[in-house]
Amino acid sequence: METKQVDEILSEVFNSQIHVNRPVQKYYIREKQNAILKIRSIEMESQDLREAGLKVTTPRLKMLELLENTQQHLTAEAIHQKLLESGEEIGLATIYRALSQFEAAGLITKHHFEGVHAVFELERGPHHDHIVCIHCGSVKEFYDDIIEKRQSTIAEKLGFKLQDHTLTLYGECSDPDCTGKAESALSEKKSGR
Repeated sequence: METKQVDEILSEVFNSQIHVNRPVQKYYIREKQNAILKIRSIEMESQDLREAGLKVTTPRLKMLELLENTQQHLTAEAIHQKLLESGEEIGLATIYRALSQFEAAGLITKHHFEGVHAVFELERGPHHDHIVCIHCGSVKEFYDDIIEKRQSTIAEKLGFKLQDHTLTLYGECSDPDCTGKAESALSEKKSGR
């Protein structure tokens, strides 16, 4: 469906609400904007699937939508759980199969961080690096211009033309709910460290 058609249909639906008080009118305008963004997002995801040579299916669209709307790197199991929680009955085998197809098509990136199951993120284009909590496996993204320049300088000094790189830092996160910190502290106490 063309974006222009979507705008026209939504305008007809929401224009029937013009004769209401201002707070209600603002609510409907906001809802219209959200509906337009969601439809455009689905259109873009459908187009991404078609361009990758993949059939557009509801499970694939739901998975891409989930990856697009999350700020986390997710395991296949976490994707499965989140879809189940939202009422989507998609099998774990289907999720693994679709993730492999997405990765092969360049729609997502798969990471294998130490001590963490493989995690996936939507391919958003610009390069970034990662820092991973050694206790709970939480993954955060970052970009630092100084680090990027330093890596290029080092490559040049060693006679290399840098094509790509992966930088993953490991540390302890500051999240008070970090699941592994308590276990680590208990084991250190038992060992007398």
